[in-house]
Amino acid sequence: MLDFFHDKAYAETEKPVRVTGTRGGEPVDVTETLGSTVRGFNMSHGMNYLTLDVVHRWNACPEPGCTGRLQPYVGAGAGLVIPHVEAAIGDASVSEYQVHGPAFQVLGGVAWPFASRFAVSGEYRFTHTSVTVDVPGGTLGTTLDTHHLMAGPSLRLPGL
Repeated sequence: MLDFFHDKAYAETEKPVRVTGTRGGEPVDVTETLGSTVRGFNMSHGMNYLTLDVVHRWNACPEPGCTGRLQPYVGAGAGLVIPHVEAAIGDASVSEYQVHGPAFQVLGGVAWPFASRFAVSGEYRFTHTSVTVDVPGGTLGTTLDTHHLMAGPSLRLPGL
């Protein structure tokens, strides 16, 4: 399965973080709030995941017309993360897509075909990525562990 989806990430700028590197030409290795240096940091236009997954489905319907049988499934995959980085540091700012990786996910769910080409499903997904993004004057790193719950209808196209 090729999967593309996104969520959003917002920094807690009042949370203490470890800061290392140089500031004004001087070495820095301190703990301070993110907001003391960074005016804003988020990925609100998308923390986009592109993964290639392996999925195993039980009780799969081999062709359209198979209805009424629950179809549990599990899967796992890896790929890239494409965040839309929005950061403001001092008078400089950035608002751009960047490509990073790796990203990982595991998932499980159940589908119930109620008509020849229609089904409803529910799914739990856990995603993990650690990214270091480019911002004005340096980099910012974060680890994102995200839990997703999804539910909805699906349509099976003719010939698939």
